[in-house]
Amino acid sequence: MTTRWGVLGLGRAGRARARAIQADDRAELVCAYRGDATDLDVSQVDSVDAVLEQVDAVAVCTPDHTHPRLVRRALEAGKHVVCEFPLAGNAGAARKLFALADAQDRVLHVEHIELLTPVARWLRAHVRPAQICAGSIRFRTRVRPEVFSIAHANVARLHRLFDVAGEPRRFALAHASLTELVGSFRLSGEADIAFRFEMEEGATRKLELTLDLGRRGMVMLMGRTLMFKGAPVDLPTSAPLFALDHAAAMATILDGAPPYVERSRVLGVLGLADRLAAAGTQLTLER
Repeated sequence: MTTRWGVLGLGRAGRARARAIQADDRAELVCAYRGDATDLDVSQVDSVDAVLEQVDAVAVCTPDHTHPRLVRRALEAGKHVVCEFPLAGNAGAARKLFALADAQDRVLHVEHIELLTPVARWLRAHVRPAQICAGSIRFRTRVRPEVFSIAHANVARLHRLFDVAGEPRRFALAHASLTELVGSFRLSGEADIAFRFEMEEGATRKLELTLDLGRRGMVMLMGRTLMFKGAPVDLPTSAPLFALDHAAAMATILDGAPPYVERSRVLGVLGLADRLAAAGTQLTLER
């Protein structure tokens, strides 16, 4: 059985998604709406409706603030949906979209490719939350005006951190603005993880993560380089991340396989982003 796909938004993620679909014998990329279709050999149409009329499944790869509306339209049209993170601007809206998918008997798959990387797999295999004594995470990227908030723009970083460290007991903010969020998370084992999320015009995307494991040593991630006890970790090669995510979505659609990120985790991290955003707004008003 071939699943007919349409892609909404051929930006960086949308183009990678389109290539993954085209490389899958079980899938056919029928059409796309908006973006750069250079070298993709795909029919471009002039409306979302034109996509929905031709396909079984839709990949939503448009700016963040458009996700809830487009996901809802696709589900109401009876289509399976893959959505780039974040699914919505708050956990309540995301919960309603999952409920709609259930009511329509359709798959709603949320992309979190940061959890499919060789680094993420190594961390899951070698680090336990109880081993973490302290740590930090910093992410810097260009300004993206279409985000719900800087907290929601960093849902991927929150997933990456709590995939290995567990969800925090609480957090404290030191600074908040439209383009910066600084503070710390307290983990269940009483360890503190400092965080700094920044957006700046023209900035180069950069991720830094440190985890102090006490006597076991220090884990450091700088971009794509992972160090443990001061030595680089020899990581295995990986298939393209969007190809892995697409394969997972297809396994759920065609075979009923469980998602690699549970719905409860998607909603839990979105809920944390909601609380961070609200606390940041309050902190800004107080100042």
